[in-house]
Amino acid sequence: MPYNSVLSQPGLLKDFHIRAGHAVNPAKPPLHTPVILPKGQKLSSLPEADADVDATQTLNSVDLDRLLTIQKWARLLDARFTIPGTSIRYGWDSIIGLVPWAGDLLTGLVGAWLVYLAYRVGLPRWLLLQMSANIVLDFAAGSIPVVGDLFDLAFKAHIRNAILVENYVKTQQAEL
Repeated sequence: MPYNSVLSQPGLLKDFHIRAGHAVNPAKPPLHTPVILPKGQKLSSLPEADADVDATQTLNSVDLDRLLTIQKWARLLDARFTIPGTSIRYGWDSIIGLVPWAGDLLTGLVGAWLVYLAYRVGLPRWLLLQMSANIVLDFAAGSIPVVGDLFDLAFKAHIRNAILVENYVKTQQAEL
């Protein structure tokens, strides 16, 4: 599925947000909704938001917390801010990436950590390889001065990875 059409679907990660107890505004894609739990509140202690079966119901609380972490960091790194007067979103990846090599290395390490979290959830090797390829491409292209910064602004590897993970989880849950 093309990247832009996936981002424009208002139902993306809705199940994760409902499970976490956040209000979901259907007018905004959930990638624009912060995933922050109240201080001291554990994910497993949240009340069920809906009696219906959702895509995360069979996941344990640790795995769900890892999936929410992947989504939260993807948003912070790739879609935290908006350029005023436009609908162009950017995140800390684009800002930190302005520092030659070190910035891209730092965001690449964060991306590798997010792939590790996906590994801990038990996602298949082919998906982890696809996620890793996105991070490597983001690092390699982002290391090129100026052009790489524009590439980071457009490619959004971390959001792509969060979408890959979410689509896989939904597919697996639909098969159950």
